[in-house]
Amino acid sequence: MSLDAVAAAAYLIIASNKRRKRRKQRWWRRELFVGAQESRNEFFEKLVAEDEALFKNFTRISKEDFGYLLGKVTPIIRKTDTNYRDAIPADVRLLLTLRYLATGDSYPSLMYLFRISEPSISRIIPEACRAFDQRST
Repeated sequence: MSLDAVAAAAYLIIASNKRRKRRKQRWWRRELFVGAQESRNEFFEKLVAEDEALFKNFTRISKEDFGYLLGKVTPIIRKTDTNYRDAIPADVRLLLTLRYLATGDSYPSLMYLFRISEPSISRIIPEACRAFDQRST
């Protein structure tokens, strides 16, 4: 067998192996966020059910002010559920935004606290701030 034939056979074997390799399937949602809807709801319910001081320490506003603000901005920040997934509720969107404004936490820090992805957080906070601005006029 000639050297050219061996090289061609090696090339064909390597090329066929590359074609067979499949990329690992990517999921549209990280495992961290699976079941996050239930934990967010549970977290919010516990936060609201606790005493006023705990809620005010977390959000820097009272429960009454939160309810008033939520009523004003919900029509603007609410999203609809789809067949594929439930939308992040308006109260969680507002809570996330208030926490960001109160503490200046980074998006990664908020991601672990609320179990919402950074790209979602980067859309939610500006939308809620625009809703504040629209409601202030």
